[in-house]
Amino acid sequence: MEENGSPSPEFETDDDRSYFLICLPAHEDAMVVKTPDRILHVLSENPRMTLAEVAEIIGKSVSAVERASANLVNKGHLKYIGPQKGGYWVVKEES
Repeated sequence: MEENGSPSPEFETDDDRSYFLICLPAHEDAMVVKTPDRILHVLSENPRMTLAEVAEIIGKSVSAVERASANLVNKGHLKYIGPQKGGYWVVKEES
């Protein structure tokens, strides 16, 4: 946690020590998952999804997902195989 700038863990218990609670607060930047990474994750789980379905799952607009996916295709991280209707996505693993 120290490496990513997160605060120290917080520990809580009652006087009888019948339970304990650990709070692991994360640094704000440590929890951000960028849109392209979310798209790749969703499409790796279900390659036959449409970009509209991906947009709904990740809570972004269709146009934002289209832009991000086009960028991923241009960078070679994502490829669409087959016809517009009935095709599927291939997520390319990073080496």
